[in-house]
Amino acid sequence: MTSALIQEPGRGRDGPLAEFLELRSEFERRRPPGGGTEICRQLTDALDRALANLYDDRPGTALVAVGGYGRREQCLWSDVDIMFLHDGSSSAAGAQAVLYPLWDARLKVGHSMRTVREAGSVSRESFETLTSLLHPRLIAGDPDLLNELIDRIGRWLRSDRARVTSAIVAEERERRHREPFRLLAADLKSGRGGLRTLQGIEWDRRRLEFLGRDDPVPPGAEEAAALETLLDVRNALHAVTGRATDVYTFELAPRVAEWLGSDRRSTGTRVYRAVRAAETAAREL
Repeated sequence: MTSALIQEPGRGRDGPLAEFLELRSEFERRRPPGGGTEICRQLTDALDRALANLYDDRPGTALVAVGGYGRREQCLWSDVDIMFLHDGSSSAAGAQAVLYPLWDARLKVGHSMRTVREAGSVSRESFETLTSLLHPRLIAGDPDLLNELIDRIGRWLRSDRARVTSAIVAEERERRHREPFRLLAADLKSGRGGLRTLQGIEWDRRRLEFLGRDDPVPPGAEEAAALETLLDVRNALHAVTGRATDVYTFELAPRVAEWLGSDRRSTGTRVYRAVRAAETAAREL
């Protein structure tokens, strides 16, 4: 990009993103009370406010949070996953008001610009895209566009009920195949018993909601505790490295424990119990 905005590092700290960036810096220095999910919620809320202020509200458009951001699991250095929905009459100009300040602030952005029909078509072709759209949230703009997309995804899921569960199970089996034994280094995002495992369980619950099931089994206490731990330690990794680090290693363990206000042994035990609990919960799929 050649925009002057992108060539001036730090400018984003003086604009609508200032609250989010300052909150992230504060959390990096010291872990706030409340644990992993509360940290993510505070970061998500601050980012919501910033993007709503940046958004150029044009008729027939909507700014939607997807992926981890849509689930309100925004960690310190997570990607900002957003989608610009439009009715076919918009241009890329409306997205620039959001994207340029994000890039200027050195945030990594995963974004797309699609009509409802395009988003629905891609979700049928790509399991990754589909799962990112299972928990969308409207940040700003026309709510009817998002409702139309949710309805379209629901109709497709009802017509092919087994496909999503099969893909979730296959993905979990692949994780276990890649890591047949417990490793000293734990990938808290994509590894065996990591966040992707818990997200797979949640995706299946969401699938049941789309199918009209109003009684999907809610997360049990152990599953909820595992999510809390994994998000807490993932934020700790981001804080001590200053980047999107997701692998808990022996070398990083002392600094992670210090940020958490704990000791290395207790933190390691928490991580081990969390991944075991995630694996156990996934067996019910």
